[in-house]
Amino acid sequence: MGLSGFFKQAEGISRKLDNEGFVSKAPVEVVDAEKAKLAELEGQLMAQMEELNVL
Repeated sequence: MGLSGFFKQAEGISRKLDNEGFVSKAPVEVVDAEKAKLAELEGQLMAQMEELNVL
């Protein structure tokens, strides 16, 4: 996945987690899973950027 794919996925998850309706209605396990996905994507994004010497 390219950088734009990581950004797009991370943006979607961030929007979901910023949505109070989602966070308040979803089971804690689902919210935690989304947070874990976002953290993983951020880690992959940082690795990709380091690989490209962007940082």
